[in-house]
This record gives sequence, structure tokens and C-alpha cells, in this order.
Amino acid sequence: MVREKGAMEIRAMEEGEVRIKSPMALVTSPDGKKTGPVRGAHLGWTLNLYATETRRGAKGNNVTVKKTILEGVTGSVRSGNMMALMGASGAGKSSLLDCISLRNQKFEGNVFVDGKPADNAFFGLTAYVYQDDLFFPTLTVREHLRFHAMVRMPKTIQPHIKAERVESILLDVGLQGCSDALIGGASSLIRGISGGERKRVAVATELLSNPAILFLDEPTSGLDSFMAEAVCTLLRKLANTGKIVVCVIHQPSSDTFKLFTHLCLLAKGRMAYLGELPKAVDYFAALGHACPPNFNPADFFIEELAVVPSDYEKSMARLRVVTDAYQDSDLRKQNEKWLSKVDPAVLSKPRRRTGIAITEYPATADTQFWESCRRTILQYKREPVLTRARLVNSILMGVLLGLVYFDQDTTYKAVQNKIGVAFIVTMNQCISATFGVVQEVPRDFAVFMREYLAGANRVSSYFLARTLSEIPFQILFPLVFGSIVYGMVGLRPTAGAYITFCLVLILCANTAVSMGYALSAVFRNTTAAIAAGSVVIMPMALFSGLLLDMNNIAPWLRPLQFLSIIRYTYHAIIINEYANQPINCGFNVICPFRTGNAVLTYVGAAPDELSFNMGMLFVFMLCFRLIAFMALKWHSTRVASL
Repeated sequence: MVREKGAMEIRAMEEGEVRIKSPMALVTSPDGKKTGPVRGAHLGWTLNLYATETRRGAKGNNVTVKKTILEGVTGSVRSGNMMALMGASGAGKSSLLDCISLRNQKFEGNVFVDGKPADNAFFGLTAYVYQDDLFFPTLTVREHLRFHAMVRMPKTIQPHIKAERVESILLDVGLQGCSDALIGGASSLIRGISGGERKRVAVATELLSNPAILFLDEPTSGLDSFMAEAVCTLLRKLANTGKIVVCVIHQPSSDTFKLFTHLCLLAKGRMAYLGELPKAVDYFAALGHACPPNFNPADFFIEELAVVPSDYEKSMARLRVVTDAYQDSDLRKQNEKWLSKVDPAVLSKPRRRTGIAITEYPATADTQFWESCRRTILQYKREPVLTRARLVNSILMGVLLGLVYFDQDTTYKAVQNKIGVAFIVTMNQCISATFGVVQEVPRDFAVFMREYLAGANRVSSYFLARTLSEIPFQILFPLVFGSIVYGMVGLRPTAGAYITFCLVLILCANTAVSMGYALSAVFRNTTAAIAAGSVVIMPMALFSGLLLDMNNIAPWLRPLQFLSIIRYTYHAIIINEYANQPINCGFNVICPFRTGNAVLTYVGAAPDELSFNMGMLFVFMLCFRLIAFMALKWHSTRVASL
């Protein structure tokens, strides 16, 4: 188990200044014996990054242009350093962070850990805090950290030790006061904790695995100056324990800026400065760019390295002078001394590094599965939209339909009403189940994608857990709705017919939910999934058998009816109600439906197709789930290899 000397002893600030202590990180075995320096005490990189874009040529044709994002960027950072990546907009800050953290592997060159090229163990040494905070809003801070402790800490560690680690982290990052509050968020109806607290939750999540290197993308974004300083103070404390902290930061206050030990400045993809932060002002003064007295150095550097759109050529020339000065400086030579210890064969043949991804997970698949199940059940119990709204919808729509079609009899006059009930019930289940999913699940998939990149969850464990743990809820909603409708409308009064009706609705609802999962996994965007859902459901309704006579359409369109889950549900309900059942015509000579089988012929169903229709719903449910799983698997693999 990896531990670091002094990791649990956070030094307090005294008179606004953090005392710098950078002890050597050590490996600690389970028995507590130190076994040597931890891997990850030095991070280096030398790389170029290019992108291609299509532009309109002079002759009106499309021309592919190679654009330079990062050019000859070489640098390093050591244990105990807290480095700020800064530059004007478009300088390449986030691109560099993504490359050295291997979140983007489409670069030329290498990233080195302790002088050796990064390998598949890299993700076990590092952690990445994203700019935007994505959490499950219905979990408390402690529940969130407990989940990640169980799935991200080594399986050899006992659960009670993991629980102690959670409590220790809560104390270290100052979250003990809100540990039992729901996280919430802007995308949720739950207000939850504050923005600064959510940012500290993001940092605490990554600290559970005790990484040697911590990357952060604009950790102060959206925070006021006080909270920004509090977050950076926490990061400085972590660096003081021997960790490497590298973060992109945008226009920090002077007090926040002083918390960093090192500074890396970029200008249009080239290095402008890399070194100790206190020496940066003197370095630029020597180049003729003196920082005015009582002026925030961070703002000064940004202004000096910015491109003025109205004076583009002059700005680019000025930036070229600054970046060329760094390339010719003794500072660059000093910064690149570490390259002399790297294998010359690796440096002489830089290659594009792709394919480094998660190969080992700290926790077993079983642990990830059960923890994901527990979390999903908590989500359904607390989710104010997906669960409660669907339950209320089931009750209200059931009562409404029951009142409109109340107490239908067995005469031929009730046939039209019962056919209408069957169709509306089917449409209600398909629409509510599908769109209820696509409004919520894409956001959950986005959270899972980050867990996957951090090695916290497998696609199979997450997907299977979510599928199985939601089954009770997906049975409850259609059962409540179906029971109300069946009783109030007065459908076939036998226990067997009632049970079959409920089973058909449960199959329909779960197939529609599965379709929603497939749409969410394929498009990964709520708006796109909703739009696609409308495109899919409307043809299914059209070919259901009620709105269209299949004998009067083009033959090549008729097979589309076999792709409609609405058709299978609608026909199953009609068959359950009328198959081989008599219809009371009274003394009327003109009776359009003298038997129940005549009703089935009218809608295009057959008396012996009940099992077939229910079986097809089950098949479609499995197919949609398989599509969702494969799409999620494909997206996760693709994102991991970027």
C-alpha cells in the first residue's frame, strides 16, 4: 500500500504563509515498513501536438490544414512542487495538461515518469480533477466518498480501513461539516452543497487512492476569490506532503497566485517560462517586460502573453520574441538537464503514444457491481424527478383513463372504447418510460465515464448493476398504472387476464426503458436522445395496427410493423381481452363485432399470438440493452484512447 511521509499531518497556515515542506515520498508496505522511493517523484514531458481542420480553399474546395497546438514543449515537475499552467486564451494550457496526464494521447513525443516513458501503470499513479464537477446529486458527500473508497482503493485493504480513510479525507479537506448533506448541483433539482465544497469533494475523491501526481483543470473556475484561495491552499498542503500538483489556473488573485511554487507560461503553444514562481517577475524584467509595482503578477503575465485581435501581427511578433528568448536561455537548459538521464533511443525516435489505458482495477468486478447496485437504489429512492414523477404520472394517468373509460361492458358498443384504452395505455408506457430515461441517464453516463477513466468502475459492473437494481421500480410503475386502469375501466374480470395484462405492461415499460438506455448510450446527449426518441416512437405508433391498414400500403413498408414494440404491446392487450370471447350484440341486427376474434381480425391480430407478442417484447428488451451496453463500451474505449 502506497503511503507518503506526512500525508496525514497537514501543516496549518501561519500568518497567511504556507510553510514549504517537501519530504521524499515513500512506498509503505502493508506491514508499515518503508521500502524505498515511490514512483512518480518526477514527471517530465517533451512533445508536439497538432490538429487538422478543414477550410474553404481559394477555388471553393475543401482544404485540410495542419494546425500546431503545442510546439516543442519540454518541461518537468518534481515531488513537492505545485505548478501553475498559465497563458492567455488559446495558449494551449488545457491541451498541455491533457497531454501530460495522458487524457489526450494524440501527440508526438513522450511523457516520462522518473526518466522512463509512461506505461499502463501511469493511471494508478495519477489523478485528474476536471473543470466541471459531475456527481450523482442524490448522494451525500460521505456516501460518494465511501463508494469511491470501496472501488478505487486496493482490494487487499479491509472495508473498515477504507471507512477510516474516508473520515480522514473529510477532515483533511474540511468537508466534515457537510459530510451528510446531499451533493446536488446545477443540473439537479436538489440545491446541495456550495460550489467550493463541490470542488473540494472532487479533490477529496482523487485523494482516496493516494496518487503521487495530481492534475487539475481550472480548479478555481466559478469560485469567488475567497473560495479559490481556500481550494489552492488545500492543494499547496498536498504538495507539501510530497505530491506533484499541476493545474491550469485562470487569473488568480495575488494571494492565490503566491501559493504556487512553480510556474509554466505558454504563448500560442510555445514555452515562455518554466521555473520557480518567485523568479518569474525578474526573468521578464530582464527581457524588458517589468511588472509595475503593486500589480498582480498573474494579471501582468496574462496581459504580456495575450494576442490583441486588432494588432495581431505585432502581438505575434512580440510573443515570438518572448518564446525565442526562453528557447535560448540558460533557464531552458537547466530545466532540460533531466533529459540527459533518459534513454537516447527513446528521445531519438519520438513516437505517437496511443493506447495507454486502464488495464487493472483496484477493486474486483464483484465489489464494483454491489457498490454500484447500492448507489443506484439510493438514486431511485431520492431522485425527485425520475422516480417520484413517474410514480405520480402512473397514478394520475391511471385515474384519468379510468374516469374517461369508466365501467365498460361486454357489448359491441364498448369495443371501440376498449381498443382506444389499449392503444393509449401502450403509448403512455412507451412515452413515459423512454423519455423519463433519456432525460436523466445521459448525465449519469457522463459521471460513469469519468469513473471508468479513473479505474473506479468497469462497463460491465456498472451496466449490470444499474439494470438489475432498477427492476423493482420498473415493475412498480406499470403495475400501479395497470391496476388502476384495469379496475376502473372494467376489463375482462378474471385473475388470469389481469395478471397477463400487468405482465404485458411491465414488459412494455421495461422494453421502452431499454430503448431509452440505447438512445442515451448512442447519443450521450439529452437533447439528441429526446429528438431521436421522437423519431423512433412515432413510426412505431404508426405501424401499431390501429392507425394504418397494412393491406393498403406499399409492400416494402409492411415489414416495418415487426419493428414496433407498440404493435406487440397493443396486440397483446387486445388478444388478452377478446381472444375467443363472446360479444353481446343484444337484439341488434347490425352488429360489427359478434365475436372477440372479429375484433382481433379488425386490428390485425390473431388469437394464438399472445405468447409471441410477449416474447417479442422480451427479445426487443434484450436487444436494446445489448445495444446500450455495446455503445457504452465503445464510447468508453474510445474516450480512454484519445
